[in-house]
Amino acid sequence: MTTALQRLLLSNTLARQGDDSFEGVAHVDAGGRIYGGEILSQAIGAAQQTVEDAYSLHKVHADFLIMGKVSEPVNYRVDRLRDGKSFVSRVVTARQHGEAIFQASMSFHRQREGVAHRADMPEAPAPETLVSDAEIYRQFLGGREYGLAVEFFQVDPIDLHNPQPKSPVSLTWFRACGEVPRDHRIHQQLLAYASDNPIMIAALKPHGLSLFSPDLQMATLNHTLWFHHDFRMDDWLLFEAHSDFVGGGLATARARIFTRSGELVASAVQEGLMRYSG
Repeated sequence: MTTALQRLLLSNTLARQGDDSFEGVAHVDAGGRIYGGEILSQAIGAAQQTVEDAYSLHKVHADFLIMGKVSEPVNYRVDRLRDGKSFVSRVVTARQHGEAIFQASMSFHRQREGVAHRADMPEAPAPETLVSDAEIYRQFLGGREYGLAVEFFQVDPIDLHNPQPKSPVSLTWFRACGEVPRDHRIHQQLLAYASDNPIMIAALKPHGLSLFSPDLQMATLNHTLWFHHDFRMDDWLLFEAHSDFVGGGLATARARIFTRSGELVASAVQEGLMRYSG
């Protein structure tokens, strides 16, 4: 297990501050602000502590209100909206110095057997044949590390030195950088953490832009994630993203997440700020 993964698992172990109130500290510095995936994963961890184990998170919708400061602790307040026989509803509000910076609504479900179908997994080369984002960024940044607790391998990465327009589709293999405890709640937290990273790459591709393009400003505005089946974050997962719209300083993208064997385990949709003055 890498140091980054150890720190993430530790940061997601929130300190209880009272009834349904928790405190966390971010460890990923995204340019002086909290990385959106980290605050989302901590909020999920807070809500999970207020729900019986028989119920599993199946949907989370998050709104990122203002940028959080990575140097300051975050308070998570969980409101119990409903405890039903099949569904449990929670709202989590994250605050710094009393000001709301993030809010998420979550639904937990007691699973039942029934009819089923799923989308087919797209064809993709094996992750072992690809170059990791960490290595691509290391070369681009002159040896400086750009490490997260999850490793990503893009099927068709953007050339950071000379980005060219491509189709608004991206395929990315990813997994945790080490073995993860056998607790499905932790794996859900880590998938939420990871899902904020590759989804908007699809929106950049048609415009010949990369995350490192000068004069580009990007930030997550809202993010919705559905969990369909159990999975393991220390096994390979394929993140398939499509961007259907960019305009007016906004961008949207949707994603499907598959196991290596082809099981659809999660879906996501994100809207983000995307301003380019170049």
